[in-house]
Amino acid sequence: FILFGGIGFVFCVFLSLLAAARLDLALRTKTNGSYIMLGLVAAFACFVHILAPFLIICSGLAVLLSRVQQLTRRDIVMLPLAGAICVLPNLIWIVPFLRFQEWRGSSDDAFQTPVSVMYECYKSEIPLMVITVLFVLAIIGMLLERRTITAMTHVLGFGALFAVAFFGSQIGLGDMQPGRFVIPLMVFSGLAIADQFRPEHLRNPLAVALLAVLLVPLRYSELMEFPVGFRDPDVERLLTLIRENVPPTGRLHVQDSSGHPYFHTHFPAYIPRATGRALLAGPYGNPIEKLDFSQFVETRIFDRELKDFSSEELSQQLGLYNVSHILVYHDHTKRNLRKLACFDRAFSVGKYDVFKYLSAPLSFCQEGQADVEADMDRITVRNARPGTLVLKFHYLKTLKAIPESVQVSPIAIGGDAMPFIKVEHGNIADCEIV
Repeated sequence: FILFGGIGFVFCVFLSLLAAARLDLALRTKTNGSYIMLGLVAAFACFVHILAPFLIICSGLAVLLSRVQQLTRRDIVMLPLAGAICVLPNLIWIVPFLRFQEWRGSSDDAFQTPVSVMYECYKSEIPLMVITVLFVLAIIGMLLERRTITAMTHVLGFGALFAVAFFGSQIGLGDMQPGRFVIPLMVFSGLAIADQFRPEHLRNPLAVALLAVLLVPLRYSELMEFPVGFRDPDVERLLTLIRENVPPTGRLHVQDSSGHPYFHTHFPAYIPRATGRALLAGPYGNPIEKLDFSQFVETRIFDRELKDFSSEELSQQLGLYNVSHILVYHDHTKRNLRKLACFDRAFSVGKYDVFKYLSAPLSFCQEGQADVEADMDRITVRNARPGTLVLKFHYLKTLKAIPESVQVSPIAIGGDAMPFIKVEHGNIADCEIV
């Protein structure tokens, strides 16, 4: 599970199922403490991983629907309170995420994954097939024992997770990666199966054979070697060199891919936090729709193959985005950059090279002159010359200027789907955009 879904997602799966269990307990006991604990567990799950809301909805809705006839007025009052306990501490990431949504483009392709993917997955994953068969047998056992509510809860949860895992698509929320939902599907099924097993069953030769079938496909050697956190000493060395070489007035562009080529982690997303230096485009190789143009994925940059750019063409694009350095991992890309006169290799750490763009303008102003600094939630403009500024940052509809007399508006430049920021500040030399 960790190799396929990532540590955070797997931890989030168990937390989300714990939240569903707390919901079931709250609906049965009706106590204040059970509802408060439900909210706290759900809040922690949502803080651990952005996909926790989907997991909690799938499993929690199954519990809620199976016990809908037992709902009281007290439940109707306490459930929103538990929801508020969950949401309030997570506003720290929910609010920026909602502001960021306009970059994602359309998300109405919620069910576009081919059905053939489901068949291929079941043919290639023996444990999944075995667990599904056992799940069906477990549900039959529950029904024979007249435990209708328990059976209904498991069937509804399985159905919701199954639909997301095999028919969902990349709909935008945290790069959903629906295939990862096979993990909670198997864990959730395992709960139903465990409910039907008794200690005496383990003496059955069939049970021993079943355990062998489930355990054989596991790759223990890979699991034991899986890096938990940034253990590689090259991580700190690379961060230190980026901090020392990339100027605050420049940007680092990162070559990435969907295979997590940097220490098997989302390392590029950590760079701004650890170094205080800005990145261009998304933090990893499944770019948000409207950021495709500025992303550097494998051998494509600015919506073209890197090898097809002349030195002058690439210089024009890099200057537009204030790129001063490029971090690359692919040997072919390294050879292509060495051929371009506008680049010089600044330093290497392990298999990673950072190239310096020799003609970097080192100014965040495309038009006009000002001292510009950017933080996580604001752009600060100082000592602006009278007139109009065009800043090398993407525009958001929710942006506003301080003071209010300064006007910000979108301006399209080049082939980028996202407009840049136009600032009409008159004679005001200092302002902030938030």
